[in-house]
Amino acid sequence: MAALDTPRLRHADRHPATLSLYRSLVFVHVLSILVLLLCHGAAFTATYVLRQERRPERIGVLLDLSLASFDSRRALGRIFWIDFLVVVGSGVALMIAGGWWRSWWPWLSVAVFIAIVLAMRQLGGGPLSQLRRSMGLPWLAAGFGKPDWKEPEAPSQKAMEAALSRLNPTSLSVIGVGGFAVLLWLMMFKPF
Repeated sequence: MAALDTPRLRHADRHPATLSLYRSLVFVHVLSILVLLLCHGAAFTATYVLRQERRPERIGVLLDLSLASFDSRRALGRIFWIDFLVVVGSGVALMIAGGWWRSWWPWLSVAVFIAIVLAMRQLGGGPLSQLRRSMGLPWLAAGFGKPDWKEPEAPSQKAMEAALSRLNPTSLSVIGVGGFAVLLWLMMFKPF
């Protein structure tokens, strides 16, 4: 196990500036992850509250609050998506600057990160979008790329109940916390 305060850089002895660059990149990477998690705060809380809520006006407010974190039309949503790119970019830069791209642990980190994003999208984004649709609010169609906003439809109590039953904040928490615990372990201990 490497000392936690000194990274095991493959080429640090040949390039003295590499250690300073590497530590700067670690700072940017960790800070951007904290910002990413901070942006998720409202959505995380809203998913737990939504499971017990049945008043349409309150559900609508909670959905708008949750969406604010990810909606690229809003300032917080733009911060989230720019920060998401910083997380990915600084992670790739750390792989290169540290000479880690030949190791297994950063590639496993990439796979875990992608799995977290896809699972959150499926288990969180899908039900929340369907809930917006059932409430007669503008909603996002499934897919990747530019968001495909759809016009509001007539509210449906049955569809609202179905969407609320699909929403599982405990699963989202386990995937989020567990996934990031695995990522933290991989980044700190660099096992392989």
